[in-house]
Amino acid sequence: MQAALEAVNNGRKIKEVARSFMLPESSIRDRLKKGEYYDPRLGRKATFSKEDEKELADHIITLAKTFFGITQQQLRKLAYEFAATKNIKHIFSREKGMAGKCWVYAFLKEILGSLCDFPEPTSMSRVLGFNKTEISLFFRNLEEMTEKNAYPAKRIFNVDETGITTVQRPGKIYAPKGVKQVGKITSGERGQNVTVVCAMNASGCSYIPPMFIYPRQRIKPSLKIGGPIGAQYECSKSGWINEELFEKWLRHFGKYISTTTKDPTLLILDNHASHSSLNAYQYCRENGIHMLSLPPHTSHRMQPLDVTFYGPLKAAYNRECDLYMKNHPYEKITHDVLASIFNKAYLRVASMDKAVKGFEVTGIHPINPNVFGDDDFISDPIVEGFTSENEHSIKNDISTEALSTHVTNQNRTDR
Repeated sequence: MQAALEAVNNGRKIKEVARSFMLPESSIRDRLKKGEYYDPRLGRKATFSKEDEKELADHIITLAKTFFGITQQQLRKLAYEFAATKNIKHIFSREKGMAGKCWVYAFLKEILGSLCDFPEPTSMSRVLGFNKTEISLFFRNLEEMTEKNAYPAKRIFNVDETGITTVQRPGKIYAPKGVKQVGKITSGERGQNVTVVCAMNASGCSYIPPMFIYPRQRIKPSLKIGGPIGAQYECSKSGWINEELFEKWLRHFGKYISTTTKDPTLLILDNHASHSSLNAYQYCRENGIHMLSLPPHTSHRMQPLDVTFYGPLKAAYNRECDLYMKNHPYEKITHDVLASIFNKAYLRVASMDKAVKGFEVTGIHPINPNVFGDDDFISDPIVEGFTSENEHSIKNDISTEALSTHVTNQNRTDR
């Protein structure tokens, strides 16, 4: 068709061109009359042009990056309002005020490449806390401390707490097709959480033996059976860490690294309240432990243990729990066997490459303040056309004016 139109424009007669290219004469005349030179395609003409579809796709991607991803119904409504605003001829339902499902499936397949997945719940604090100002301040402090003390990789540590439970999360299994409810045996329906404190260094050659914190009044010998060599066992009423237990962990940490004021150690940790006691500060000062706190609500991106270690550790722990239940079908997983099960997973996961990669991808070692690009920083999403009273309903009422959504990197002053 394109060659035929070019032949006619070069002076050849339409009837002659139609015979030569075996095309309907009426089709050639229609293309010349309307000035349409797009590639022919099966089915009716698309509602939106390629430029319009790209604008819609870019807007959807922007919303997803700003943690305001839209659902299928919202996309259908957005497409209808977009067509109506631009006076684009369409066959969408005027009664419902939205595009059809077939249009959505075709749009997602052709433009976005795939359907959306279930989102991971992300708190507003994390969305707003991870901003360029806070991250830049952290790296500036890190650079100043490193220039002053020249910490080698083996002297840069990260410490963090995580929770493990006596009821594992079962993995995927094979089951007959069509069965709606598939079960797998676990230790119980609700488990008790035990806090585990882990630490590793940037060289990957040193993992500090973990500390277990049980939700009980006192420690009994059976809790230590089969646990990691050198591990420390403590208890608290809630099973969570507190200032007193963190001070005990610091002494446990100091015993394994043999730090001094002449050969200091950098300890990177989050800003949990238990980490800021006066006794902890004095112990660190006397023993050459320099603590550097991560910005609030950024551990999911900045904490090496969170980024590369705890995910594989918990997956391995769940597998070990499954094996234990198969070998002991009539026994529940209790605190007495938790440490031994955890130890098997810990020994498999605590590898050098995970530690090195964790510090590398967070930009802590080697120091890389540019590890996060502008697209990684999201703060104060602003949707034009919404007042402060109804901004909270953005997920339920995406309007066409939202196509002008943009993200600002202004400093927040309300933290």
